[in-house]
Amino acid sequence: MVVATHVVPRLTAADLDGFPDDGKRRELIGGVLYVAAAPSRFHQEVQIRLIVQIGSLVKANGSGKIFAAPADVRFSEHDLVQPDIIFIRRERLGMYRGNTVHGAPDVVMEIVSPSNRGYDMRTKARLNEANAVPEYWVFDPERRVITQLVFVDGRHVSVEPTSGIYRSTVIPGLEIDPIILFAPLDE
Repeated sequence: MVVATHVVPRLTAADLDGFPDDGKRRELIGGVLYVAAAPSRFHQEVQIRLIVQIGSLVKANGSGKIFAAPADVRFSEHDLVQPDIIFIRRERLGMYRGNTVHGAPDVVMEIVSPSNRGYDMRTKARLNEANAVPEYWVFDPERRVITQLVFVDGRHVSVEPTSGIYRSTVIPGLEIDPIILFAPLDE
């Protein structure tokens, strides 16, 4: 029988307040600290394009609001992340108090860099699934790939594009064409 002789305490969301404000993104998953460097240029370009496209759409249809990192999403005392983009339906906007979203946003979007691909595709995907996030999107500018996961029957299932276009099941009218989204990144 193996017995732990030293247990590392799990960090809490309150513990993050004691860290320096050095521009690094700090997230907690299961009380474990993850630190990310500043995003790449391609990451930022994709993020801006998505914010413009989705922001215009949700403003026009009044379905809710989008927010970009840094915005804390607190799933629990030991789970606090800063997704690249989140969407919250109009009737649920009260969950965003101060600088923190308390609970699961309606849509979470991440733009991966080569150094964080596994983290976004596995670790954060599991966290979003465990918290019943209705839609989790991962954009990979380097590979020019979009992964769209929709919460169905207690788990995330992958959604395939129709005629090459990804359509949100949560944000009315949102259609994303990876060719259009990623093509200008070659310039």
